[in-house]
Amino acid sequence: MRAILLKCLAVSFIVGAVIVGCSKQDSSSSGTDKTVPEAAATSGNEQAKRNACDLVDSQEIEAIAGTPLTAMHDIQAEDQTACEFYDQGRTLQVIVTVHWKGGKELARAQQAGLSMAKQLLNTDDVDIEELTGSGKVRGLADKAYYSDIMPSWVLKGDVMIEVSSPLYNAEKTKKVFMAVAKKALSRLPS
Repeated sequence: MRAILLKCLAVSFIVGAVIVGCSKQDSSSSGTDKTVPEAAATSGNEQAKRNACDLVDSQEIEAIAGTPLTAMHDIQAEDQTACEFYDQGRTLQVIVTVHWKGGKELARAQQAGLSMAKQLLNTDDVDIEELTGSGKVRGLADKAYYSDIMPSWVLKGDVMIEVSSPLYNAEKTKKVFMAVAKKALSRLPS
């Protein structure tokens, strides 16, 4: 069991290292600005288009979680926003991060990291895709990737939507991902 955990951590580390190495971060943004979705939506048409919370159905996420959740809009960078769902104890349950630009490059970087992890860690008795509950998702968008333990994502054009529910079991994680992906793809501005 410990060996499997170490391999999972190694996969996460490799993917993260590749993404950090391949992605370009805008260093001009400082900190985060957290506001409730309604406040962000009223600050202008452009801001409303860049609100990750506008892409998801909060009630659907609450129904899957089985508990009341509070959604907070988090502006992380000029072209990156997130919708964070917290339970009543202020524990982060679900995070939906939208990369409004550069999604194609992020998808390439993540796929390269996963490919490297598979080459390094797959053995006859360990299959990384089986181990992580991951694989390609077909029919949702231009590209998509699902994982039970790592952030899953969908790509439409150059917009990448990442979904993570780190405290949920595999069944709930998949339900959250599918719900967010379907709703977000239908709500993306043209």
